[in-house]
Amino acid sequence: MNKLYRGISRVRQQLNYLIAKQRLIDKNNQLSKIDIDLERLPDKLVAGMAKGLRVNKKFPAGKSIYIDVEGEELIIEVLYKFRRILDNMDNRGTSGIDIYSFCENDGYCWLDTIFPVNNYQMYVKKVVQLTSGKNRFKLYLPSFAIIEGIYCSCGLVNVSCKNDVEIVAYGSSITQGCAASRPGLNYLNQVANRLNCEIVNYGFSESAKGEEALLNYISSIPTKIFIVEFDHNASIDELQEKHQKAYMTIRRNFNGWIILLSRFSGEISISLEEEKKRINIIQNTYEYATKNGDDRIFFYNGSQLFTKNKEAFFVDKIHPNDKGMVEIANMLCTVITEEGMLK
Repeated sequence: MNKLYRGISRVRQQLNYLIAKQRLIDKNNQLSKIDIDLERLPDKLVAGMAKGLRVNKKFPAGKSIYIDVEGEELIIEVLYKFRRILDNMDNRGTSGIDIYSFCENDGYCWLDTIFPVNNYQMYVKKVVQLTSGKNRFKLYLPSFAIIEGIYCSCGLVNVSCKNDVEIVAYGSSITQGCAASRPGLNYLNQVANRLNCEIVNYGFSESAKGEEALLNYISSIPTKIFIVEFDHNASIDELQEKHQKAYMTIRRNFNGWIILLSRFSGEISISLEEEKKRINIIQNTYEYATKNGDDRIFFYNGSQLFTKNKEAFFVDKIHPNDKGMVEIANMLCTVITEEGMLK
């Protein structure tokens, strides 16, 4: 029944997408389209790779847009092309666009979320009242939805994406943003907001198995920190075979800090025995690196993060809820700050 319901919802999605697209075409002269590349990887790179990569790279998880506007109100209209339906996330979590406004003393603060109210709505409109003068906003884009276009009807002054990347992260659906209740609460977006830095999110549901070509590509991006969350979708055999190789691939291209993470949900998502085996594999990679003179590598044992009432930090024993995402972000901010990784 679940599959049937999802299938019907996706048919309704496509019908609603076509109707909304035509309506936007009819009034296109009234709107300013935000023109940015929303896909996270080029098609050529992922051709022949696992379906999880080919599908999830189309979702703009972790991408953000800065907009400067003037006037009395900002009108944002969003046309979705495809929205993923997940059991452990609602529509705000999968398809929401978080609006953060810039405050002089506090940086970017969450203001509101644009999101569909059901599984088949493909067009959303939001009106934001503005203060006098120039207003600056940051939009965090969806973790599990493909956007056809974002349109603004207002005194649009400037639209930009920052190009200077301080952190690149590679990981599973947890890094992609599952199951945060809205995009701004993804642990990486929280780190970006709190440390005032730009992060590129290469988290991919059902993937992150040490794909050499992918790691070779993303480790060539100029940055200061590379986070490796590679302990969920890979079997123990795959982890044993590929974890150290993944480190070596990254290190060939990148001489900044590498943070290795082991899973946070051990004992509830896997047995204690399996968790220990996985930690040992990652620990061995860390020790291999340090013995070979690598002094810019950090290993965080994920079993140390949630030591009491662990299930309270997870939606489904695997994916952190908002409370869990906050704790992961707290840990990373502490590690990055105390080690001086962004200097």
